[in-house]
Amino acid sequence: PALIEASLDAALGNTVVQGNLQQNKDSVEIVQLLTKLSGKDHCFLTTSGVMANENALKIAFQHRKPACRILAFEHCFAGRTWTFSQVTDKSSGRTGLPLNVLVDYVPFYDPKEPEKSTERALQTIETYLKRYPNEHATMIFELIQGEGGINVGTKTFFKTIMKRLKEAGILIWADEVQSFGRTHELFAFRYFELEEYIDLITIGKLAHVCATLYNKSLSPKPGLLSQTFTSSTSMIHASQAILKHLIEGNYYGPKGKIVTLEQHFMKRMGALKQKYPEAIDDFGGIGTMLVFTPFGGNWTKVTEFTHKLFDEGVISFVTGQVPTKVRFLISLTTTEQDLDNIVDIVETTIKKML
Repeated sequence: PALIEASLDAALGNTVVQGNLQQNKDSVEIVQLLTKLSGKDHCFLTTSGVMANENALKIAFQHRKPACRILAFEHCFAGRTWTFSQVTDKSSGRTGLPLNVLVDYVPFYDPKEPEKSTERALQTIETYLKRYPNEHATMIFELIQGEGGINVGTKTFFKTIMKRLKEAGILIWADEVQSFGRTHELFAFRYFELEEYIDLITIGKLAHVCATLYNKSLSPKPGLLSQTFTSSTSMIHASQAILKHLIEGNYYGPKGKIVTLEQHFMKRMGALKQKYPEAIDDFGGIGTMLVFTPFGGNWTKVTEFTHKLFDEGVISFVTGQVPTKVRFLISLTTTEQDLDNIVDIVETTIKKML
């Protein structure tokens, strides 16, 4: 109902799509809200998550000129524009495209080897810093890798890396296009307690508006950021309604609805794994970004499995490559009963494929 009301209110405005040369106060209000929630000084709205990333990258390069390289995690996903198809660690998204940005990849956190994986990441960064001194503008941190397999880092892992990057003067950028609103806190960087390190933030998806957030020390020179359209009035109003609902509702914190849904999913999947150890290898995720690995992570079989889930009424996504996993991005309107129905359908589908 809140979204319907917001859309009707937006329809009464005289500006359908807002942007650089045509804005209503709605844009100002959402920008003020996002800067307040993020703790950053400035916010630039944009039409998509990947454009928010483009703007963040431009800000970083301009601020760190003449640095021409960036750091990113292995298995990251950052979008499909020409530039970010190069950043995204997936060859199929850049086949046939000439190289236009220099990216150095760092291994992500491995929960099976927490200390060793942190050491590997740090050693890899040290190697790049020695090989290309003063050439890195920023490192993009996808704190929870969505397309990569719902891989979740830790506070210690991120802080160890970020501290070294700060010493080198490299800007730290939290890519929250997918994770925004979906963890135990509104911003994932707050969940990991990384406030003191973050220079740039990008958001999208759940927020309905997409944006680049940054401090005034990174304010771009005139002409660097501009866009014909930044968002529709209806999306801005919807975003305001969503953010209000999230902030005022009992969604975040150790006893919030998101933690409750996560724990319920883990409990049900744990029981399912014990029942069908030959069909479910592992499960995990965080908040409303949930994942499990069926049938050994075989791409063909997992893809078939997601199609069968869809036929039974459950929308899921294939994620990761080796192994391939099944991913759920559950709605915040989901209930424990909904999750029970989903897991029941998962079990029924497993039985059919065994």
